[in-house]
Amino acid sequence: MGKNNIYSEIYSELLEQLQSPIYKVGDEIPSASKLAEQFSVSRPTVHKALKQLQNEGVIESRVGSGSFLLKKPVQDEVVPLFGLIFPLLRMEGFFGNVAKAIAEYSKRFNYNIIFGGQVPQGSIDLYSLEHMTDYYIEQNVDGVFIAPVELASNSKTTNDLILKKLEAAGIPVVVIDCATECFPMSFNNDIISIDNFRAGYTLAEYMLKNGSDRIDFCTLPHFGQAVLLRWKGIQSALVDHGIMPQESWFHNLTMEEELGVKLKNSGASNIICSNDYVAAKVLRALQRRSFSIPKDFRIAGFDGSKLAEEIYPSITTIVQPCHEIAVLAVQTMLARLSFPEKPVSQVLTNFSLRLGGST
Repeated sequence: MGKNNIYSEIYSELLEQLQSPIYKVGDEIPSASKLAEQFSVSRPTVHKALKQLQNEGVIESRVGSGSFLLKKPVQDEVVPLFGLIFPLLRMEGFFGNVAKAIAEYSKRFNYNIIFGGQVPQGSIDLYSLEHMTDYYIEQNVDGVFIAPVELASNSKTTNDLILKKLEAAGIPVVVIDCATECFPMSFNNDIISIDNFRAGYTLAEYMLKNGSDRIDFCTLPHFGQAVLLRWKGIQSALVDHGIMPQESWFHNLTMEEELGVKLKNSGASNIICSNDYVAAKVLRALQRRSFSIPKDFRIAGFDGSKLAEEIYPSITTIVQPCHEIAVLAVQTMLARLSFPEKPVSQVLTNFSLRLGGST
């Protein structure tokens, strides 16, 4: 280690000691000889550190008497920080709106939000998310808000790795949107979301009002637990209406161009999609095949995004209350910080049904 590094370490150590309540203004500090012995360095090296403290007005040296604390050094202000891990931030409005609301509400409690970069849609990789997690640990954040990784074959592995790293670092986590464990497994972190099961049920009941005896469900491969709960809610509504759901009514969306003919030939007419982004993809694919919406197909989604309003026809959707979710997330995080041993909780917010031209 170079001499400059040794001197800097001694200076930093002395500064930290003088900031502590042990020293009061006017107290004598250890002599250069004692400090040299304490740090196992030469006296000139110690004198250099003392000289900097003297130049900063922290101490004063009195000939024949020693060095004394002239004023308490100002402690570096520790800024409370929360981190965000929202891999699908770019996908559609829900996650972006929640992230913005979390940042705004956190400021009320003097917490800042840092975001270690976002993972572009279509390239969710373990390295980027692991690097982001390590960055938060290095920054010693007070807590992290996480929307679990979805739409990737290694989603579970990635989520498990992130959560284990943060747990080992002692950083509390609040999960947004859905649990990382497969339903009906228990969860180990606080969760804030809408009641996705009831949302699916509510949307299916609305779609069934036209007398249909079938509802098809479209999603993207490697979907998350929120999507699974929505599908389970839809199935439950079908059963309660005396309709037995079929496996063939569930579609992993890979080739939209073939979807229209496939659905029409099978007798489908009511389509619920896992979110508004998927609903827009399905709607456009059907329109390209010259199908009329809602004459040939009725389409609905989830999230209440701006995309659902702007597309033509507008998409019927379950609206998630982004601000309410954010407020509950921050309040839950603050409660976790105040009472680390409290049992984990799942807070379910309400939602609303917004009708659009697609149904």
